[in-house]
Amino acid sequence: MTNIYNKNVMNKFGQIKSNIESLMTKSYGKNSFKTNMKSFKNHVIENEKLAEAYFLYDELSKKKGLSKEIVDDYVNECIETIKDILTTEDKKIKEINMWVSEGLKNNSDNNYTDIDTVVYNNSVRNLEEVLECKNNIKKLLGENKEDVKINESVNIPLSSMLKIATSTFNNEFSTISEEEKTEWTTIKDVKKQLKRS
Repeated sequence: MTNIYNKNVMNKFGQIKSNIESLMTKSYGKNSFKTNMKSFKNHVIENEKLAEAYFLYDELSKKKGLSKEIVDDYVNECIETIKDILTTEDKKIKEINMWVSEGLKNNSDNNYTDIDTVVYNNSVRNLEEVLECKNNIKKLLGENKEDVKINESVNIPLSSMLKIATSTFNNEFSTISEEEKTEWTTIKDVKKQLKRS
C-alpha cells in the first residue's frame, strides 16, 4: 500500500532506495529513463559514501549463505557503516529525496523496512522491534542463494525468458547515445568495485 508523499518529510534511506527502484522501473522504456539514470548517477553513484550505503542495503537484503559464526558481525559492521554514512551525508540524502519525489506521486512499498528499523531506531523503547528486524536480516543472510525457486506455473522455459530479456536489453541499449553507453558502463564498473570491497 502506498502513501501520499509529503515532500517536507524526510524519508528513511530504505524508503528512498525503494522509491528510486520504483521510479527507474516505471520510467524504463520512456524518455524520462535517461534523465533518471543521469540523476541517479549524479546523486548516488558519484557520491562514494552514498553508493556504499546503497550497496550495503542491497547486501543486507539478499540471501548470502553466511554462517552463524559471522552473520552477527557482518550485520553489525554493515549497520554501523550505514549509520555513519547517513549521519555525514544528511544534506545529500535530502537532495535525493527531493529528486525522487519530483518523479513519484506516492511512496512505493518499502523493500528495506527491517534495515530502516535497525538503522534509524536508537530508543530503548523500540528494542524488541529492532531485535526482531535484526533477526529477520540475519535469517535472510543465512539462507543459501540456491534456495531461490522459479515459479513453475510459468510454461516458458528459463532459457527462453533469458533470451527475451537479453534481446530486449540489447535493443534498448543499441538506441542510446555513446555518452549514455559510457555512463551505463561506468555505473556497472562502480557496482563491481563495490562488490569487491
